[in-house]
Amino acid sequence: MTTPAALHPAPLPTGGETTSKLDELLHAFRLMQVQHGRVVVHESDELSMGATDMRALFFIAEAGPGATPKQVAEFLELSTGATTSLVDRMTDAGTLVREAHPTDRRSVILKVTPAGNKAVATVADVYRCALAQVIPEGSYDAMTALFSDLGDALTAGSGCSHPPA
Repeated sequence: MTTPAALHPAPLPTGGETTSKLDELLHAFRLMQVQHGRVVVHESDELSMGATDMRALFFIAEAGPGATPKQVAEFLELSTGATTSLVDRMTDAGTLVREAHPTDRRSVILKVTPAGNKAVATVADVYRCALAQVIPEGSYDAMTALFSDLGDALTAGSGCSHPPA
């Protein structure tokens, strides 16, 4: 689905130093993404689970009271069959449970178990440690707002993808 913002891309900065600084920021962000991917793979392996399983746990844990398989499939960009296999594997491993959906008899809600929460907490501790090493405590509020705003912009499509030719 195309969002209205995606139809009218925001202009990129064009000032020489601003563009250079923005490119440096993008490079640092990419390096962080590479290391994030490495952490997820490494920690997933340490916990004897796949990286996709870990991403599903993160998503469901952040979804509050749980998530439907359809929501998980959309987030992970998986087919229905692949999502069913993923959920079966995770319920067999004891990291997820299926519960009856409160309003839709045809659906279920996936919830993270205590074992799944322990896995999420283990990985969160890696990030908590790294964040504490590089961000002064007095900057936590500003960084929280920055990360939230960036996440919101990416979720909304940021209005910057594929400018019209």
